[in-house]
Amino acid sequence: GFDQDWVQMLEINEFVAAEGTQDRVDDLIQAFNQSDTIRWHQKGNIHQDAIVYIYYGAPYSAIMYKCQVIESDETSMLLKRLKTYDPSLYPLKVLKKYQLRAIRSARHIPKELKEYIGNTDK
Repeated sequence: GFDQDWVQMLEINEFVAAEGTQDRVDDLIQAFNQSDTIRWHQKGNIHQDAIVYIYYGAPYSAIMYKCQVIESDETSMLLKRLKTYDPSLYPLKVLKKYQLRAIRSARHIPKELKEYIGNTDK
């Protein structure tokens, strides 16, 4: 039932945004230390009010932030940080267990992972 999940994921409107390079990771951590809102690049498919989870690659390899899109256009979005997570909470091995296998650019969150986060993100 991948198709059904995909439809449900689209309705859920939650994405995982991946960060590539270490410099960008450090910049983002610094940006969030200074402010709860940051501008983030996108390809125009993430709309206002969507929830975006920001995943960091090495050395963290975990979801680190939960954000909401407060403005969105074709090339960027303004994210407001809702939560900061400890990297031990949603590391890659947990994400893989809940069907999120590869995080490259923005992609929809699998239903299983959404439920898991919903149950553990208190």
